[in-house]
Amino acid sequence: MMAAATLEQWFAVNELFIRYATSLDHCDVEAVVDCFAPDGWLDSPVLGRFEGAAGIREFAQRTARLKQEQGAQFRHVVSNLRVDVEGDDAKAWCYLLDFVTRDGTTELLSPLILAHKSESSTNDVNSRVRHELLPDPAGTL
Repeated sequence: MMAAATLEQWFAVNELFIRYATSLDHCDVEAVVDCFAPDGWLDSPVLGRFEGAAGIREFAQRTARLKQEQGAQFRHVVSNLRVDVEGDDAKAWCYLLDFVTRDGTTELLSPLILAHKSESSTNDVNSRVRHELLPDPAGTL
């Protein structure tokens, strides 16, 4: 049965989510890739599935290209983090608001839920995402 995370575990997962969001916003492709386990994947409701380091890199490079080619600046906002733990397994969910600014105009893209499942120790502050799901345009937990 899953239980609430300790504060140390909660902060470790929060740091991972923030590292992912800010790395993506700053177009730091390799830092985004480093947030994922080697066998990790990302499911985007808009762009589809990206698997492994090469797939995650391709996803992050799309964001970098939009910034270079269109001057788009993304800002991902993470909130309402929930982390549950059972042994060395952890599951986490949060709201992810994705804003984009182009030509001085900012718009909110689909509100999403960021989900994280770790099969490695939740005490490891360098834990990585095994998979990330962005399927919930209603933004409900």
